[in-house]
Formats: sequence, C-alpha cells, structure tokens
Amino acid sequence: MLGGGLGFSLGQCVQAFHAWNPELFQDGWPGRWDPLLNWWNFMEITFGAIADHAITMGLIPLVAVAGGRAWPYLLALPMFGAVRAKKGEVLKC
Repeated sequence: MLGGGLGFSLGQCVQAFHAWNPELFQDGWPGRWDPLLNWWNFMEITFGAIADHAITMGLIPLVAVAGGRAWPYLLALPMFGAVRAKKGEVLKC
C-alpha cells in the first residue's frame, strides 16, 4: 500500500512537471520528443515501477521471513483461492 501511494504521488509529479514547465520541452531534444510522448503513461509507468518494487522488495521477503518453510504456500495459495473463488462466482451467475 505504501509503494502504491508513493508511486502514484511521484507519477503525478512527473506529469505535473511537464504541465507546469512547458518552456523546458520546446527546444533541443525534449522539444523533438515531447509531441511523441504520452505524459499520462509516464505517470502510470512510474506508479507501476515503484509499486512493483515495493511488492518484490518488501512484501515477498517479509512473508518469506515470517512464514518460514511455508512461505511459498502463503504467497501462492491466496492467489489460487482468489482465482477459484472468482471462477465459482462466475459459474453461479
């Protein structure tokens, strides 16, 4: 959750910097690249990269240390159960 919040905030900063400083993106190589870039995607990519880093470098090692020998099951079984529950929910409808 912390990684997602931090990633979203930093992604917003990237997009806002572009919107507030258009003069920096008019000359030189930024001026050539600016019309080709989607700044909303920059925000989304920044969010995803930081959230992914928080999960892989924070959550997985935490579960591994706290779970001992059972840590692979603690990570895999909730995901498998969520998929099975969703499939069951679809089949009941």
